Amino acid sequence: MLTRLYACNIRNYSILVSEVEGKKYLFSYFEHVGEDFAADMRAMTDDPATRRWRQETEPCQIKLPDRAPGQVWSGRERVFYTA
Repeated sequence: MLTRLYACNIRNYSILVSEVEGKKYLFSYFEHVGEDFAADMRAMTDDPATRRWRQETEPCQIKLPDRAPGQVWSGRERVFYTA
């Protein structure tokens, strides 16, 4: 998975855990440094190791109600950043 993340131009990837109303939620953050995010995400989805990883982890996912139709993930708005 780490090799595929790097190949798909993903950097500074973090997974954070938070407990809300007794349920644990994972939140992730990453930076895409490539030129074509959609193409890199297709390459990630087409990767056999990624598909196996997602098959194992999908039952653990609680989908947030504010995600866009057809999306697995729910986006968040950045309200502050400093480098």
